[in-house]
Amino acid sequence: SRQRPRALALATARFLPAGMLEATTIQPVPMDRWWMALRLLILALLALGVAQPIVTGSRVPSRTVLLLDRTLPAEVQRAATASLLPTDAVIAFDTSTVVTSPTAVATDVAGTASLSAGLARLVRVRDSLADGATQLHVAIASTFAAQMFDPGSESLRALIPDSIAPLPITLPADTLRPRGAIVVRADVDDPIAATAILLGDGVAPANTIIERGATVSSADSAAARDGATVFWWPATSTPRTARLEAVTVGSRTWIAPMGRDSTSAPASAHAIGWWADGHVAVTSESVGRGCVLTMHAALPDAGDQTLSLSAQAWLARLLASCEKPRVMQHAPPAWLVAPTRSVAPIDVRATQLSTLAPWLVGAGLLLAALELLLRLRTARA
Repeated sequence: SRQRPRALALATARFLPAGMLEATTIQPVPMDRWWMALRLLILALLALGVAQPIVTGSRVPSRTVLLLDRTLPAEVQRAATASLLPTDAVIAFDTSTVVTSPTAVATDVAGTASLSAGLARLVRVRDSLADGATQLHVAIASTFAAQMFDPGSESLRALIPDSIAPLPITLPADTLRPRGAIVVRADVDDPIAATAILLGDGVAPANTIIERGATVSSADSAAARDGATVFWWPATSTPRTARLEAVTVGSRTWIAPMGRDSTSAPASAHAIGWWADGHVAVTSESVGRGCVLTMHAALPDAGDQTLSLSAQAWLARLLASCEKPRVMQHAPPAWLVAPTRSVAPIDVRATQLSTLAPWLVGAGLLLAALELLLRLRTARA
């Protein structure tokens, strides 16, 4: 049945709610503006990170990549890289390759360069070098000797769509000297002195000095500045039971019982001889018009290991390592210079993906976790 509500003392008491009342109203200005701004920032960071921003334009209008023959003399290498910009790149090659900046030119390396090694490295890094440049130019500095080409060179060249410009280089005159007697500064019974006597006067360059003392004397340094070759090998002894070691200089290898002495070479010296395991055995340092060769190894007090023909051939090759014959620059083959038509050119992109994408996503997730933590703390308060 229906009844009228019971009358209360106050006429309006019947309209009061029994519990908490929540009312929803529309506010013209948000009350939690800081939370809203934080959420918008989180959404913007996540959106930018997922979209992977693209950096338009290029850092440099053009970039030059120089294929540099490491068998060229050091002064020729420096002249070839003198006109390059810091944004350019150098692929220095002999039988191996290294990508470096124009200011970091290595010293000259003995041996024969392999053009295939340089071209293969260019094929691998061309896309990365083209990024950030509107144009890519490729040049090469080499003597173009016949030994640097192999059957794979032309095939590798076909994978590079750019033309390759040969740089004109000025090669120094040869440093060959007339032959003469070897000056040995050592004890009478020194084993290396006996090897030098067997070589005679017609093998080593004139004014060659073999120094077996503990240090290089001032007279030796003066002779090197005047163009002499000084071979400094401190005389130390090792038991005859020392293990056999192989040391190679150029194409000559000598195997004999020797004990290695660990002595650091000067920073200006470069390796010309190696042990069988690849460690440096002999170094060469230019001094004036000559050079100082250095080797640290102990020899047995007795034995005929220094009198063998292999020891004589090794020492003769070592003493001639400071000389450089006259090298001529040959004309490059036509297939190397002209751009290839066998493959489609690789597009040089003037735009590139930004590397900030993962950082943007990470920042957005971090702010989202921080926003949740702050809201929980606010609700508990």
